[in-house]
Amino acid sequence: VDLTERRKPYRRFIEGGYDSLSKAMLTNPFSIRELAHKTLDKPTEAMIVDWETDLEAELATIQLRPGIPAMWNAIKRAGLKIAICSNLPFPYAQSVLEVLPDQFDAWVLSHRYGVMKPHKKIYRIVASQLHLPVSQVLFVGSRLEADVSGPIAAGASA
Repeated sequence: VDLTERRKPYRRFIEGGYDSLSKAMLTNPFSIRELAHKTLDKPTEAMIVDWETDLEAELATIQLRPGIPAMWNAIKRAGLKIAICSNLPFPYAQSVLEVLPDQFDAWVLSHRYGVMKPHKKIYRIVASQLHLPVSQVLFVGSRLEADVSGPIAAGASA
């Protein structure tokens, strides 16, 4: 999916890389409000409302990338399974689910399983949900470490 208006409300909590805070943010079902209270000394209500407003605006712009419905249908017609695997913060999940084609076989999100890409465990969870050995799963994505190196280290193709 794409976000046509990026406001990056979660970037305010990440100061570069995947530190312990960003890992917690991506592996737990925290709202922005909960995250602010768990991580900041004294977040003001105005700060939190500003972040929530940015998040809602960003969520409203989620859409499928061009060509995805045709590609998705071709994959399904070929008899292949489709899984969604993402380091997706909790508040994005429902909005993403609403724009995806309705026929997929697994939905593995970091905040639901407490582990994030590129950890080997998340790729094995995908394979398990697809009822396939990890060696028979092909991962496709846009990030080298999470979508290529991680799956290969776990024994999948990418």
